[in-house]
Amino acid sequence: MHVVVAGKGVERAMKTKYRSKKSLTPVNTAIKKFFEAVRKYSEVNLDAEDISIHNALGRVIATDLRSDIDIPSFHRAAMDGYAVRSLDTKQASIRNPILFDIKGNLNAGQANRYRIQSGQTVEIATGARLPYGADAVIKVEDVHIIAGKRLRITNPVSKNNNVSVRGEDIKFGALLFQKGTWLSPSAVGLIASIGRNRIKVVRKPNVAVLSTGDEIAEPGSKLGKNSIFDSNRYMISAMVKECGGEPIDMGICPDDERLILNKLTKSLKYDIITASGGSSVGKKDYLPKLIDRIGKPGIIVQGVAMKPGSPTGLGLINTKPLVICPGFPVSSFAAFQTFVRPLIFLMLNTRGPPVPKIVATMTSDVNTKKGVRTLIRIKISKDGNHQYLAIPISAADSRLLSTLTNADGFVTVDDKTGLTKGEKVEVILTRSIS
Repeated sequence: MHVVVAGKGVERAMKTKYRSKKSLTPVNTAIKKFFEAVRKYSEVNLDAEDISIHNALGRVIATDLRSDIDIPSFHRAAMDGYAVRSLDTKQASIRNPILFDIKGNLNAGQANRYRIQSGQTVEIATGARLPYGADAVIKVEDVHIIAGKRLRITNPVSKNNNVSVRGEDIKFGALLFQKGTWLSPSAVGLIASIGRNRIKVVRKPNVAVLSTGDEIAEPGSKLGKNSIFDSNRYMISAMVKECGGEPIDMGICPDDERLILNKLTKSLKYDIITASGGSSVGKKDYLPKLIDRIGKPGIIVQGVAMKPGSPTGLGLINTKPLVICPGFPVSSFAAFQTFVRPLIFLMLNTRGPPVPKIVATMTSDVNTKKGVRTLIRIKISKDGNHQYLAIPISAADSRLLSTLTNADGFVTVDDKTGLTKGEKVEVILTRSIS
């Protein structure tokens, strides 16, 4: 599956036919309309591919995975010590010490060459297979060795004491992961532990990333007096990777109707088109008209009640879902989080990776407009009791990317008129905090 993302300029307003301040669609309504259309017109199920577990981190399992073996696959020592028959230790006490003959030793990975009888023991290392006849291990620090040949104990042990029994961790046939599971490092380790070196995962959605605008310059080039460097394309590409997608760089396209039409047409070989720029009512804001011209149903939602990010557009060109991200960087970030991220997860058939969150206390009031989803950027600190404090950086400004990079996370406010000092809020973290 493929996704196209274009950049810059979406916040120039287009024609009233496509958006007006009075016709902004509530976020939840926009999500419902857009995803209903995506499910109706698009093929949202991606193919599976077989990959090495070396490359499995951050991928999504395509089918349920069950264990082919018991883990451990044999009874093994959980401690360094001496393997015994627990029944032989039943009467052990300080007044009645019990002696065992030491037959030899076993290390992890060695073939079991011993069968112990009553009154016998084998020195055993952690992870080694229990000798035949033994059902318990006495820790090395709980015994006394006599002349290197005999073992004396003064305490009884029960069956399976200090023993990892067969199938204790995972039993044969047990469901390890359901399809749609996002693979973490520990999940990759578990897959390896059952002997698999390859795994079927959902193919990554390819996301083509395009920036539009006469004023956009490529980082590394000479900046003109009336130009700005393109940040959206690189930010969105990074976010696509973070979501499990594969960004495809479509470069920068100037505000030329013919060139933009050509870029959009080329993007139809991909599965999703996300264009950033040219969605408002300016003379050179061509995207909505071109989208409607190329294929149906065209634009579904133009203008969303969110701040920042209100110029966001949603639609489909034939079977290809389309998200128009606004040109200001923070607006583009908000649009991606709200629409592109869940769209990628829909196609991957996953809930995505774990999202780090904390509860913090607001340090000041923040005004928001009822009915408009607001992204409040937050800095995290701690009070004298080591409780988290949420310090608002910005709630409105969509131009300054530094309000994102200087933030530790963000709070989303939907249907209320602001947050008050002392209020507890859930902060979605965008970076680690000390």
